[in-house]
Amino acid sequence: MAEQGNWKWIAIPKTIDNDLPLTQQVVEFNPAVDILTKALYNLTFTAS
Repeated sequence: MAEQGNWKWIAIPKTIDNDLPLTQQVVEFNPAVDILTKALYNLTFTAS
């Protein structure tokens, strides 16, 4: 389809695990880390 329609394609890796080789970071890794950090931060006040 891309050849027939003369489309330009860009592939963006997306995973929350940041486990794709040859990439420094992937989409959704930083938001996942932020959510986890905030959840653990809030949990410390709940636990105390």
